[in-house]
Amino acid sequence: MKKYILFIFLSLTIFGSIQAQQTVYVSGDNLNFRTDTVISPQNVITILKKATPLLLLSKSSDWAKVEYNGKTGYVSVKYISSTKPVVTQKKNESQVYICLSKSSYAYHSYYCHGLKRCKSGVSKVSVSEAKRRGYKACGNCY
Repeated sequence: MKKYILFIFLSLTIFGSIQAQQTVYVSGDNLNFRTDTVISPQNVITILKKATPLLLLSKSSDWAKVEYNGKTGYVSVKYISSTKPVVTQKKNESQVYICLSKSSYAYHSYYCHGLKRCKSGVSKVSVSEAKRRGYKACGNCY
């Protein structure tokens, strides 16, 4: 009887901690896919669009470790969902990313290597707002 109880306890301990990997989806408009959980522009691998499928590897209260396009990284759990969100086409102008550094001069469509070097913070604005601020299109993005 004791061996049977020990077997059940060990089985629950070992197999109870194994979680099946599941597909989750980006629920926000743009989600930073990061190399680690430190919030920094330097560790952003790419920006994921709404409804992008991700393979959930593990999850804490703040961060989810996921796989996307063969790469492992981290996303905020606030912006993922187990159900695929509906993507509606916006009629307004395209959004771009700008570095807030005084020496920055280009706007970007994604986190290209030029934008990854930004140490002053990144902002998402419309193309017309970027042009109004004096930014030109990035040679790598466009």
